[in-house]
Amino acid sequence: MEETKAPDGYVLETVSQTVQINAGDTQTLTFYNKPDSGLLITKLDKRAGKPLYGAVFKVTKDDGSVVGNANGRYTTDRNGTIHIYGLPTDTYVVTEIEAPDGYTLDSMPQTIKLKSGETHELTF
Repeated sequence: MEETKAPDGYVLETVSQTVQINAGDTQTLTFYNKPDSGLLITKLDKRAGKPLYGAVFKVTKDDGSVVGNANGRYTTDRNGTIHIYGLPTDTYVVTEIEAPDGYTLDSMPQTIKLKSGETHELTF
């Protein structure tokens, strides 16, 4: 048996397992998945500390290459967060490029080194 798809946020287990099943037998196979690297970006109101919807961030590797399919652009959800799964170990730069309506842009980039199997958090 082989695992063909891992749950979001986890690395696919590439080791296959073999089991012999005889008539009337029930066998159980267990596959263990390691968590993949991830980045959690949070945008908060500086005074009230409440999450802010609609902030747009650009995420790049430290060499300038963009992350993801939208030219590196990600927008905070109703919880004021962006969660990016499946990032390889590397150094990333996160920059706010559009502030939510009524708020000032925090244009100071933040740099973070991700390690395999860990989720790191950045707050703006």
